[in-house]
Amino acid sequence: MLGKIIMLVVGMAVIASYLLAIRQSRLQTASEIVQAQIRINTMDERLAALRVAVSEEVSPANVRAMAADFAELVPLSQAAGDVAREQALAKLIAEAQVKIAAKEATEAAERGVARGVRTPVVDPASAHNPDGSLRTPWTGPTPATTPGPTPRPIRSPSRTPSDNRNGGPA
Repeated sequence: MLGKIIMLVVGMAVIASYLLAIRQSRLQTASEIVQAQIRINTMDERLAALRVAVSEEVSPANVRAMAADFAELVPLSQAAGDVAREQALAKLIAEAQVKIAAKEATEAAERGVARGVRTPVVDPASAHNPDGSLRTPWTGPTPATTPGPTPRPIRSPSRTPSDNRNGGPA
């Protein structure tokens, strides 16, 4: 009997020490989380102070003064002849479109086809004609004449719902 009591006391001591270890672990984790939040708040306050300092130093007048030391400021639309470059590019595109149209017209005339009408390319492996119809006529029934499965009638429930839990009439 004395052995059972000693084992019971030892078992309770082991369980109590395990619970204390778990509690200590939870307290340590909570402490680390609080310390991390305090560090984050400190960094946020420092960031806000730095933003204020930057915004005090950077104003449109200060930016112009700093940029004037490097080069003369010019609006983007006037910088380096962008307008002239865009006009030259538009002219080149228009000339290319005219050349392409002339080449297509020449090729169409060589094929004997009127301008704007293209002959369809026929794929010999295709089962369809150029107009989209099948090459061999379909001899089976058409979908309009094929009888489909008749819709099943809607079944009425075997019993009507009731408020009675036993399933009897309400």
